[in-house]
Amino acid sequence: MTEAQVYRVRVLETVPHRSRAVSARFERPEGFEYAAGQWVLVTLEANGEELAHPLSLSSSPTEPFLEVTKGMTGHPFAEAFRQLAPGDLLTVQGPFGSFAIPDGEVDAVLVSGGIGVTPLRSMVRFVTDAGLPARILLIYSARTEDDLVFGGEFEDVEKTNLRFRLLPTLTRQGPEWTGRTGRVDRPFLDREVPDALSRTYLVSGPPAMVESVTACLEEMGVPAGQVRREIFAGY
Repeated sequence: MTEAQVYRVRVLETVPHRSRAVSARFERPEGFEYAAGQWVLVTLEANGEELAHPLSLSSSPTEPFLEVTKGMTGHPFAEAFRQLAPGDLLTVQGPFGSFAIPDGEVDAVLVSGGIGVTPLRSMVRFVTDAGLPARILLIYSARTEDDLVFGGEFEDVEKTNLRFRLLPTLTRQGPEWTGRTGRVDRPFLDREVPDALSRTYLVSGPPAMVESVTACLEEMGVPAGQVRREIFAGY
């Protein structure tokens, strides 16, 4: 990890999601600049102990606050994160990472598994707010409809950004679900991304999912230089 500025920031609000995930918004320090898709190291206190965890920024550089979103896994850090309240102080170090859309004019396919959607939310919000011309397809794989963190927001973005398309797919869908089902595999990608070789890919999620999608893209002939990955482990 390279050296980065350390900031002491105050929590502004917390936002629970339908799934077992919570977003925390906090002050954006003066001069804090970052690229959509980067992450920070968050340190908070619980029972007199300091707990630290790397978290992708789900906020966009176009927004006046910083936001991170955490799955509620039962881990001590997750429990302390869940109990954050407005006015609480925490430490943020960063930003870090190179997982970002390389150019706002490059058409991209974002592929998310579970809570791996957090940096992709940042990218979608940034491209939309900045009015960039890139066509963005977000393939969002989750277990159930309730696990689609930011799902409602992405649907709203679709209505205002005609160059953005949301494509959710569920692996444990209920009887009321009428959308795509199953994992993101080679047949899925062949069907949904007919211009596959001309796109840039940003794949974010659990290790097995990221490796599987990467292998599919390689089989399809997508050059390795057009694929960027972010693995979410230990969440």
